[in-house]
Amino acid sequence: MKKFLFSLMIMAVALTSAMAQPRTIGVRLGNAQEFSYQHGLGYENMFDISAGVENVWGQYRSVAATVMFDWIFNWGGNFSFYVGPGLGVTYGFGTYWDDVEPSTSLLDITTKRRLGLLFGAQLGVEYAFDIPLTLSLDVRPMGNVLSLFSFRGDPSYLVSRLVNVGIGIRYRFD
Repeated sequence: MKKFLFSLMIMAVALTSAMAQPRTIGVRLGNAQEFSYQHGLGYENMFDISAGVENVWGQYRSVAATVMFDWIFNWGGNFSFYVGPGLGVTYGFGTYWDDVEPSTSLLDITTKRRLGLLFGAQLGVEYAFDIPLTLSLDVRPMGNVLSLFSFRGDPSYLVSRLVNVGIGIRYRFD
């Protein structure tokens, strides 16, 4: 009988914690176009996993994947505020037209490639509609730890990473 009650208690705790972990899937649009998956850890924390393509000012292109850990603060009602650190990896490639002489043929233009490890944070606000839809607005400054000034030492790439504002549209599995 004790084993049965213990098993029942374990199942109740598991079901309760599973129900307290909402998940969302969707997109985050900004400097990058990313697919996004959020997994709640209770009501106060979540993981935000994103992967996508960046196209910064038409010159720098990269594929990136990030994992953010966020603390969630409910403002009451359907509004929430979240903040937290994150890590990522990026593989960038780009062509720099201002580095190229006007007489250079397109076949002679080389693409510069670079691997990067990202470290940063995320700060955002989201609104959860009564239907299973969530909209968010966040800023996600990320720095490349392997090469602070990625590509050609141009600070404009760094600035675009530090002002990485995105709008998220996600479907919520309640």
